[in-house]
Amino acid sequence: PGSDKLSKLAAMRLLDRPYTVSEWMIPSPHDYGASVAPFAGVMASLQDWDGVFFFQYHGQNKNWDIQGPHDFFSMNGHPAKLAVAGIAANLFCRGDLQPLPSVVAGTMRQAPLPELAVTHRIGIDPQASDVGQASVPANRYHETPGQTVVWDASQQERACVQINTPATRGLFGLIAGREFQSEGVRIRVGQVDRDYGCILISSTDGKPVEKSKTLLLTAVGRAENPDMIWNQDRTSVGRKWGKGPARVNGIAADLSLQAPVAAIYALDGAGNRLSQVEFHKQDTEASWHIGSEYQTLWYEIELE
Repeated sequence: PGSDKLSKLAAMRLLDRPYTVSEWMIPSPHDYGASVAPFAGVMASLQDWDGVFFFQYHGQNKNWDIQGPHDFFSMNGHPAKLAVAGIAANLFCRGDLQPLPSVVAGTMRQAPLPELAVTHRIGIDPQASDVGQASVPANRYHETPGQTVVWDASQQERACVQINTPATRGLFGLIAGREFQSEGVRIRVGQVDRDYGCILISSTDGKPVEKSKTLLLTAVGRAENPDMIWNQDRTSVGRKWGKGPARVNGIAADLSLQAPVAAIYALDGAGNRLSQVEFHKQDTEASWHIGSEYQTLWYEIELE
């Protein structure tokens, strides 16, 4: 926190006018690239920005149906980045995650600390003569009535962001082999390739998770083409992108939900039902397992 680009951009805004970020992307190839949309959704929502533009969707005059990562910046063809974009939009555009209530302002000569971007709305007040001060919690913890965001980077190898709002809940980051609890939702993550995953549950109608008729569960990690060739440091593939369709790693997890679940379906890339997922029901709680055996990145949860 504070060393990332979006926190630094938050500190540069002018608080007395609208603010948009015109270019944002976690470039490919990147094992954690699926965070691009949910991280933007979290930061833009908490900071009450007016827009975030991804650079870019597609960078060619053709190949609109390309399948797989193929250049540094395009989201098109990248299943791990695209699968979570809708839920990220729910956080920001639908307003599931509300702006932070407190403001810390900097001056035209000195910006506020970017580390405050998860606990305070930050930016520059052209009329201010002194920089506002606030303490920085160790775990970057934010809570207001009905919503919680925790960005815990106290251990770098276990860093993750947790989100709890009435209509969208989940987490992303280095989450393998750990259990997470939020209101009405418990997620126990299994062993995951490179320890990274993004698991989010969101209602399709904006109602609270427990009162919606349909929920979307997205579980993604990384995506790469079968013949993509990394360098020795795993920092680049040069021009050796390979050719899709891309392969994605399955995210293994056990979930439970305090809601009247009627059915759970694995979905294909177009959102059509592929197969049913077995679940166990006890009182008002449903529990089930997801993993690579379902050959999907997302699931439909139908409530009674």
